[in-house]
Amino acid sequence: MGWNFTAGRSLPRETTQTVLVSHLRNAIVRLNPEVIAGYDPDPVVEEIVATVSAVEGGLGRANEQVLHLLRGHKQFRDADGV
Repeated sequence: MGWNFTAGRSLPRETTQTVLVSHLRNAIVRLNPEVIAGYDPDPVVEEIVATVSAVEGGLGRANEQVLHLLRGHKQFRDADGV
């Protein structure tokens, strides 16, 4: 399926971090070139990280909430409201 295993200790993060922020940011830009062109993806990244951090009920529940965000159930606006 194209997935590669990487041991947790090899990931570029602190052990307390759940989200690989740089990977997430790069994926958002790569997967949404027309949507994100000219916009800062950082508010989206921050919202996802905050969602994962704030959800009670474990990572399973956090994944459900993030999936909800990624499927377009949340609008993100730039500083000009676009």
